[in-house]
Amino acid sequence: MVNREFHADRPNKKWLTDITEFHISAGKVYLSPIIDCFDGMVIAWSVGITQMLIL
Repeated sequence: MVNREFHADRPNKKWLTDITEFHISAGKVYLSPIIDCFDGMVIAWSVGITQMLIL
């Protein structure tokens, strides 16, 4: 659906997410931000010890 077009012509038209894994001394931590393609602002985010996607 995105077809590598990572820009939107208005806010809230296209959001993207990714899961980043960090290794710390206590184990793994996952960060999942949701980003608006219009201006790159972070809409929401989740941090946890399991891979979890915000919908």
